[in-house]
Amino acid sequence: MRQHTMQFANFILRFGEKKFLLDYLDTVVIPAITSKKIVRRYGRKTKFKLVDTNIVRLESGDKPVFGVYGRLVKDTLLVRTQLLIEGDTLVKDESSMRSSPSSFFLLVINNHRLVYFPETPHAPDLKAFKATIQYFLDEEHRRYIRKLISTPIGAPFPRSVSEAYFENPAPTLEVVPLGGGKDLVEFLRQYKVLKKISLRVVRPNPELDGAEILGELVEYTKKLEADSSTLISESKGGLSVDAAIETAKDAIETGSVFVTTNGTDKLGNQLQGNNEKFIITRNLAAIPPDDSGTAAKMYDALKKLGDEQIVKVPSISLSKVNADFLEAQSLSE
Repeated sequence: MRQHTMQFANFILRFGEKKFLLDYLDTVVIPAITSKKIVRRYGRKTKFKLVDTNIVRLESGDKPVFGVYGRLVKDTLLVRTQLLIEGDTLVKDESSMRSSPSSFFLLVINNHRLVYFPETPHAPDLKAFKATIQYFLDEEHRRYIRKLISTPIGAPFPRSVSEAYFENPAPTLEVVPLGGGKDLVEFLRQYKVLKKISLRVVRPNPELDGAEILGELVEYTKKLEADSSTLISESKGGLSVDAAIETAKDAIETGSVFVTTNGTDKLGNQLQGNNEKFIITRNLAAIPPDDSGTAAKMYDALKKLGDEQIVKVPSISLSKVNADFLEAQSLSE
């Protein structure tokens, strides 16, 4: 039985300086992710599309937890120009065929955590997911702005384009892979000389409780209204690997820091690391026959990582308005 490998990330979505995912949940975010019309094109032969998207209630009770799941499909045209035949003869042979590899995702709306796994070989990765969702959000946000402009607000004149954008800034998305645990330690232990470690802090989601060593940098980022801030430590003679492990663990745990490392391994080869090299993975076997069941198993895996204190999984209550909206959407599917 084939196993699938889940990855985990933090989905940081901001609208300007003071608004976040939940502020535009019903007007931009969910309409963008569940849209059947938006298509992101890449070159002349490739397009990305979200399919099979649905809202799911992951936990019930006084503090319900909701998620949105679906597939990111890369629909492309594979082209060949030559072929190796018997006798090791290379001949010209032009042919093409469509291919549509896919990945499955679950975005937990309450805490903005993302669980993601490739379903097929050559499936779109997290970078493709981020680029596609950003495009979909931009398209849906423009539609929302057009709607606001065409709707009077109690006066004989509709609001202007500049007013609409000022009150409702464009979305900016960061998808930060969550790393740590033994994968992080094993990777950093490969360094004989760790010459450089860089921490890039992006503007966090409101629930972030940053590590103490990053507290001031996070606050500076907020005060300066910067999209990101970077802390770089380097030494030609080599930084302490033990200290780097602790620093990287604390940084990555926040879900809002991109960590990069540079140096040489024990054989003198160049070795570079980043969140993708440290990303936490878990196997997903025996996939349920229905997608909602798959989403539930992915959520259970995320909660287990939180219970084991490998990653932070904040417990966040939704407003009644957002909870009612998501409940209605989940019932309507």
